[in-house]
Amino acid sequence: MMNALWTTYEHLRSLWKEIRQFAHDVRGVPFIVIFVGVGEFALVSTEQGADLSVTNVDDPRKIFALCVATFYLGLLAWFWTRTIIDDDRRTKGIVAPNPTGFPLWIPRALGVSPFLFAVIAILRSHATSTMSTPWNSVTAVGGVGAGFLIVLILRRGLIERAQQSAARKGRASAVDPNRLSLYRLVFQIFGIVAAALGVIIFTIWQIGPARFVGAISVFYLGLACIIAVLAAALHGSRVSRLPIFGALIVSGVIFSIWVDNHEVGRRAFTADPDFGGPTQKHDLKTEFDTWLATAPPPAKADDGIPIFFVSAEGGASRAGYWTAEMLGRMQEMDPSLSKRLFAISSVSGGTVGALAFLSQIQDDGLASKNFRQSIKTVTADDFLSPAVASLLFPDLVQRFLPVAFLPDRGEALERAYEHGWSSHCQAAEHSERTLCRHSDLWRKPFLSLWNRAEWTPILLINGTRQEDGARIITSNILINPGDFPNTADFHVITGRDIRISTAILNGARFPLISPSGTLRGSQGETNGHELDGGYYDGGGSESLRDIALAVLKIAESEHVKLHPIFIEISNNTDTDGNQVALVRSCYGPMGSCHMATSGTSGFPFNDAAPLEGLYKSRNSHGVTASISLAHEVNTQDNPCDGAQGVCSHLPGISSSALPGGNTEGMLRDQSQTIERWGHRPVYVLLRLCKVGGKGLPLDWALSAQARDRSCLASGDAPDHDRCGNMARLKAIFSAYAVEPANGTICAVAGDGSSIPARKGAARS
Repeated sequence: MMNALWTTYEHLRSLWKEIRQFAHDVRGVPFIVIFVGVGEFALVSTEQGADLSVTNVDDPRKIFALCVATFYLGLLAWFWTRTIIDDDRRTKGIVAPNPTGFPLWIPRALGVSPFLFAVIAILRSHATSTMSTPWNSVTAVGGVGAGFLIVLILRRGLIERAQQSAARKGRASAVDPNRLSLYRLVFQIFGIVAAALGVIIFTIWQIGPARFVGAISVFYLGLACIIAVLAAALHGSRVSRLPIFGALIVSGVIFSIWVDNHEVGRRAFTADPDFGGPTQKHDLKTEFDTWLATAPPPAKADDGIPIFFVSAEGGASRAGYWTAEMLGRMQEMDPSLSKRLFAISSVSGGTVGALAFLSQIQDDGLASKNFRQSIKTVTADDFLSPAVASLLFPDLVQRFLPVAFLPDRGEALERAYEHGWSSHCQAAEHSERTLCRHSDLWRKPFLSLWNRAEWTPILLINGTRQEDGARIITSNILINPGDFPNTADFHVITGRDIRISTAILNGARFPLISPSGTLRGSQGETNGHELDGGYYDGGGSESLRDIALAVLKIAESEHVKLHPIFIEISNNTDTDGNQVALVRSCYGPMGSCHMATSGTSGFPFNDAAPLEGLYKSRNSHGVTASISLAHEVNTQDNPCDGAQGVCSHLPGISSSALPGGNTEGMLRDQSQTIERWGHRPVYVLLRLCKVGGKGLPLDWALSAQARDRSCLASGDAPDHDRCGNMARLKAIFSAYAVEPANGTICAVAGDGSSIPARKGAARS
C-alpha cells in the first residue's frame, strides 16, 4: 500500500515538474492561448455565438469562409507555439531527441482547437434552433480540422525520414536549421502582410467583405492576424535582444493619449449650406400645433384627442427588430397611427427600429403593401460583421499610429446602417412590398427626415455624456432645459447636422462594439464625449415622461383635451413576466417580488460586488423610471390596492387573460378629470417574451430563427398570443374606439411549431 502511494506520489511529482518546466520553456505562448481561448469561449458559451452559428450553416460561402478562417487561426496558433518551443530548445543547446509530451502536443492542441470549438458551436446552434442537422457544416469544418491534425502528426515522421535520407546520401538535409529559419522568416512575413492586407481591405471597403464572410470568420481572421503580428514582435525581441515587443505596446499606450479618430460625424455635413444651425429646428409648442392640426378627432366629442407616446428600449439588433415589429404591427392595425403618434423616445438599438419606421413614412408615405415586413427588413441586416472587422483591423491599428486617419468601428456601424436601408430598397425593387424611392436616405441629413408637408412623429434619440452622465438628445425639436432637466441638445453642442446613420449611432454606442464619440463644437473645440443612451436610461422612459408632461402643459394652456396613450416597447427576453422589472401597474411590497440573485456574494467574488452594483444600478435606473411612469399614469386619481394586487383594466381584458397575472402591463378604463396626465391616460407594456423557452440574443445580427420568434412574440393571432401583446394592442385601440384591422401573421415559428398563415400572408 505504501509503495503504491509512494509510486503515485513520484509520478505526480514528476508530472508537476514537467509542467513547471514546460511553462518556463513556453514563455510567450500564454498570450496565444488567451487569444484563441477568447474566440472559442465567445463562440461556444454565449447565446450570441450560437445564433451567429445559425447564420453560417445554411450559407455555402460562409461555410467556406469559416473553414478558411478557422484553418488560418489554427495554423498560426500551432506555428507560433511550435516556433517558441523550438527556439527555447535551441537556446538551451537541445538538438535531439525531438520533443515529446507537453512540448509536442500543446501546439497541436492549440492548432486543432478552433476546429473543435467551431463544430461544437454549430451543433449547439442546431440544438437551440429548428433547422435540420447541419451535417454539411460539421463535415466541412470537422473534415478540414481532422486533415490538419493528421498532417501535424505525420509531419514529424516526414521530417525525420528526410533527414535520414539526406544523411545516407551524404548531403545537407532539406530541413536543416538554416533552411527552417528561412521558412519561418517567410511565414512570419506572410502573417504580417496578411494582417496589413486585412487593414487595407477593411479600411477601403468596410461593408462588403465583412458581410460576405460573416462575423465569426471576421473575428477568427482578426485574432489570427493579431497573433501573427504580436508573435512576430515577441519572436524578434528574443532573437535580436531588442525591445521590439515592448516598444510596440508602449507606442500604443502613448499614441492613444492624443490620437482620436472617434469624432462624431467625421463624414458629417460640416459645410452644409442648408443647415441653419439649431434655429432650424422648431420648439415643442410649434410641433404640437402642427400635430394638432392634422390629428384624427376623437370618436366622441367629450373624449380627449388620442395622442401616442412611445419608448423603445435599447438592446442592439434585438431591440431594433422588436421595435420595428411592434410599430409596424400597430400601423397595420390602425393606419392612422402615424398621425396619432406624437413622439418616440429611443435608446441604442431601439433607435434603428424607430428610424426605420419614420424613414418608411417619409420615403413612401405609407404606400407599401406590407409596411411591417418592409421596416423589419431594414433592421434585419448584418450590422455586426462590419463593426467587428473595423474593431480588429483599422481601428486597432490606429492605436499604434501617431496621426489619426483610419476609420473607427463607429463609422463602420454607420455604413452598415446605411447599407441596411439601401439593401432594403434593392430588395423592394424586385417585389411589390414597398415603394422605396430614396436608397440613400440614411446618408442624408438627419433633419431632412422632417422636410415633408404631412406630420412625421418627433424622435428623441437618447445618448449619455461621459464627463457628467447627463443626457444628450439628438432630435428634430429644440431641447428646452426647462422641459428636459440636465439634458443637452446635440445640435446646440455641435452647431451642425449629421447623417441619419450617425444620429442612430449617437444613441447606439453599444459598449465595445462602438467607442465613445468625441463631440466637436462649431469652432473645433471638444465638448465632451457621447456614450450609449443606456448608460443613463436603457428604456427611454425619462425622456418620454419629460416630453409628455411638457405637451400636456401646452395642451392645458390651449384648452385642448388629450387622451394620452403610453407605449413601452421592451425587448428584455431574459426576465420572467412575474419579476419586478416587468411590473408596470399595481404591485405588492418589494419583498413579494422575485428578485435576481448574485454570483458575487462570497469570497473572493465579493470584491467584485461594487462593479456588479454599478452595472446593475445603471440598468435598474431605466426599469425604475418605466415602473414609476406607468404607476403614476395608471393610478392618477384611482390608487389601486397594491397589497391585494387589485388594478383596473383596459376594456375587454381580464387579469387572468394575460401571461404573468395582473401585475404585468395592466391598464384601467375609469372616467376621470383632466389632471396631470390628461384625460383617461393609459400605459401598456409590449414585451418580447420567450417563445418555446427561447429568447433572442443581444447582438447586432439576428438569425432567421430569432426573427421568427420575434414575430410570434408580437401576437400574430388571438389563439397564438403567447405574450399577451395582441390583447393589449386591441385594448389600446378600443380605448379610443378604433376597430383594429387584421395585419399579416407569421408563417413559421421559432420554436418549431407551425402557424397556419392567412391566405396571402407573407412569411415574417
